[in-house]
Amino acid sequence: MGPFQWFGQAPPGLVQITSEYFLSQALIATVFDHPGAMNFLTTVLAHEVAHHYWGDVVRWKSENEQWLSESLAEYMAKLYVQASEGEKAFRQRLKLWRKMCERWEGSLPIIHANRASGENRWRIRQALLYNKGPLVVHMLRSQVGDDKFGKILKKVLSDYRGKWIDTGDFQRTAEVIAGYKMDWFFDQWVRGTGIPELHFSYTVTPQAGKYLLNARLTQADSANPKALFVPVVFHFPGDRRFRKEWRVKGADETLKLMLPEKPLKVLIDEAGDLLAKIVYD
Repeated sequence: MGPFQWFGQAPPGLVQITSEYFLSQALIATVFDHPGAMNFLTTVLAHEVAHHYWGDVVRWKSENEQWLSESLAEYMAKLYVQASEGEKAFRQRLKLWRKMCERWEGSLPIIHANRASGENRWRIRQALLYNKGPLVVHMLRSQVGDDKFGKILKKVLSDYRGKWIDTGDFQRTAEVIAGYKMDWFFDQWVRGTGIPELHFSYTVTPQAGKYLLNARLTQADSANPKALFVPVVFHFPGDRRFRKEWRVKGADETLKLMLPEKPLKVLIDEAGDLLAKIVYD
């Protein structure tokens, strides 16, 4: 398509991409001195191919459900990055998403991305559908694990092939595979707003030949806390690590755990899987 429009589209059986995709990397770097330009060009084809599944095979019922097409397609494109460029490149994309969310999320939930108004409405819509939405999909994957995440996607594509779906349909399928209710997850991340600020502190004390961990996690917005599966990573000598999932439900939570040896450090969300601001007190 015509040059310098910076978009693609995928009607059934076809992928259309604007012509800057076919320029050399050297020329792109000269003309478009912005990291977002190369990020776009390395994933736009994968994103549009993903639309043949999310958007064509399974369609979204209304403008409120467009995230089921755009956010899933964008996350699939970043899975391509993870497979082709490696974990470091994938994590860099997650950081970029999180940064854009913090800057432009605004006060709208993902399902109302197309209702954004004002001077920055397109930036807010972009942040919701192409940054926050994929991060929410990533949190779902991190929470249920790769195996169940893949089964969720396959079941949605199988059960709703050629049909129109909404967030409730996707949620019910996720619940079937995960084995538990997920109202809280979709209510706070897809239907709700806000990026939590998590404050973490801990002490380790010797006790009966072992070490007692006393950890505390508080949320800055105590009136509207998020329920989270917080990964806690313990670092031990010899580059040994132990990871524990901490189910956090309230604004002020404590964790007590007996450890066989003293950890060098204890970190939460070390890999950056959560859509959250982490503060170590």
